[in-house]
Amino acid sequence: MRIRWLLPLALLLTACPPERDCDADRDGFDSDAERCGGDDCNDATYLVNPDAPEICDGLDNNCDGQADLPEPANPPTWYADGDGDGYGDPDVTEADCTAPDGYVNNGLDCDDGRTLVRPGAIETCDGQDNDCDGEVDEDDAQFAPDWWRDGDGDGFGNPTSAVITACNAPDGYANDNTDCDDSEADVHPGADDPCDGRDSNCDGIIEFIWFADTDGDGFGDASSAVDSCDPGAGWTQDSGDCNDGRNDVYPGAPEVCGDGVENNCDGVAEGCGIAGTIDVDALAANMVRGGDIGHGFGYRLVLGDVADPGVGGVFVDSYMHNESFLFLDPLEAGPDAADADAIMGTPAPTWFGGLASGRDVTGDGINDLLVGDPLGDAVYLLAGPFVGPVDFAPVSSGVGGSGTQYGLTLALLPDLTDDGIDDIAVAAPGISGGGRVFVFAGGPAPVLDAADALMTLRGDEFGFGSSVVGLDDLDGDGLPEIAVGSPWDGSGFDQTGLVAIFSGLTEGTVTQSAAWSTYTGETGSWGIGYSLTALDDLDGDGVPDLVITGVVQNPVETHSAAWIWSPVAGDLDASDAIARLTGAPTLNDSAEFLRAADVGDLNGDGTRAVALGYPSSPSEAEVAVWDPDTFPAGDLELNDAEARITGLATDDGFLWPQAATVGDLDADGYDDLLVTEPAHDTNTGALYVLLGGPGL
Repeated sequence: MRIRWLLPLALLLTACPPERDCDADRDGFDSDAERCGGDDCNDATYLVNPDAPEICDGLDNNCDGQADLPEPANPPTWYADGDGDGYGDPDVTEADCTAPDGYVNNGLDCDDGRTLVRPGAIETCDGQDNDCDGEVDEDDAQFAPDWWRDGDGDGFGNPTSAVITACNAPDGYANDNTDCDDSEADVHPGADDPCDGRDSNCDGIIEFIWFADTDGDGFGDASSAVDSCDPGAGWTQDSGDCNDGRNDVYPGAPEVCGDGVENNCDGVAEGCGIAGTIDVDALAANMVRGGDIGHGFGYRLVLGDVADPGVGGVFVDSYMHNESFLFLDPLEAGPDAADADAIMGTPAPTWFGGLASGRDVTGDGINDLLVGDPLGDAVYLLAGPFVGPVDFAPVSSGVGGSGTQYGLTLALLPDLTDDGIDDIAVAAPGISGGGRVFVFAGGPAPVLDAADALMTLRGDEFGFGSSVVGLDDLDGDGLPEIAVGSPWDGSGFDQTGLVAIFSGLTEGTVTQSAAWSTYTGETGSWGIGYSLTALDDLDGDGVPDLVITGVVQNPVETHSAAWIWSPVAGDLDASDAIARLTGAPTLNDSAEFLRAADVGDLNGDGTRAVALGYPSSPSEAEVAVWDPDTFPAGDLELNDAEARITGLATDDGFLWPQAATVGDLDADGYDDLLVTEPAHDTNTGALYVLLGGPGL
């Protein structure tokens, strides 16, 4: 019982009532609170009491009623920043609790009058210690110039000497590296150049070397150099003449075509190109014959990169012998088709129909070849590359029956399916009730069965699909278009023909009436749409153009014709064409059609020429070549062509000549021209190469 009573008493005796603790901060001064009666104005910190020194801490340390005033002990030092760069002048200071206006807390500036002079600034070659490191214009200063050894003291340095980069020139160095002799003070750029056997002015010419200018054209013979200060007349210091016996031959001289001379000394003696009337008899040196009698060599002609990517070639078919021949360079071919780089045709189609190349439809980066067999109701795909003998492999079952002419016309189309691989069109113009064009997607192993077509274009008349060509996007939907010719469209004596352009890809069957645009023949014409050829933009409206061939008739004569169109939407007739080209009149009803071709830039003027192959009489045909700068408007006739290749046999007009460009075979800067003569030498056939040049 005694222990329990003593413990609470001990606790009571040790506790100190809060109201009696008047010096809470233990600084020896009681609080000035009324209960304590002291003079400590802030009993929460020992730094405040009547005897405390005033310091810069925002408190009234000495209880005089003023914080940090009037003269605090040990205030911080502030440095004047006159240029506002954040660094102060060490010689201009103020001591205060807070920074005066225009002062900073450091004195590191070595020039308080320049903003660009401060610690960390970029050192430049200006005679100042920009970065305040105690050094002026160090060698690593920004934009310090380069200096080269000037051994002869002429102010021009040796370009082969070691380069020193410094703000100031080292002794014996110059800020120039164009001296050509740093051991001679009187040899440097701009120096006088006396006739002393030296290149004193460093222009690369030792002025006393002269060359004989026998022909007086201002250019000398490099092999005739003499040393002389003044050789007199007939000498020049230019040694560029490649023929000093002709004054029309010198560097930069106008090239005269066909003279056998390289007039401008560029190493190429230019031919006159393709101009005027050219008889095929004059082309025998550049001729490839069909070979066996009955070939019909040259009935169709297509081009494409077919051996390796970027390697061009030309396919020439032989419809009577059911073979196709590939020439990678026709100029290097032998005397006949047997010397082709590849021969395709075992087993052969029943009868050659369409031939199409120039696009990659299998997606392997190499262009492919399609061959139609309209009598066998089949299409054959030959996937490049092509080397040596190549067998045909059918990739379709057609539509059932040779009368449909399935495969008579083929076209390799721009990518309609937007899958990165070009697509395929196969036409069957002989289907009863209106021809058809079947569109298939390209791919590694396309099957061209009509029943599996992505889209079927259906015409109104027999012959729809006699010609097919892919066009660039015309309606702005991002997909290419398809143009289809229907030369027998119409009825009776009004079979003017028609060309229908279809917009993009629509799965299923699309009828002729749904075409984006149609073009019909003019009154008195027929067969428009027999052939179609896509061209560059001839009239400058930003739209690639189209050549459509057909026939113009009147009571006494018939003309082959081609209309140049700039495709637009709507139902139009031939009067809306931008130009019409007509051939010579003929009364032979079987010899009226022609074929057109884009044959490249034959004369180097930047525009692509148009060639038309057609029969001009029952026994002879021609190929006419027009340069687009002679139209885009109006009617043009055969005699308006810049070039006419004549003497081509037609076998009563049945085998029409073909034309195509094969690129620049002879590397003279001009595209070259191929022309075929399928009826040459009793239908043996022939291929001619015409070299381009400035003449057209």
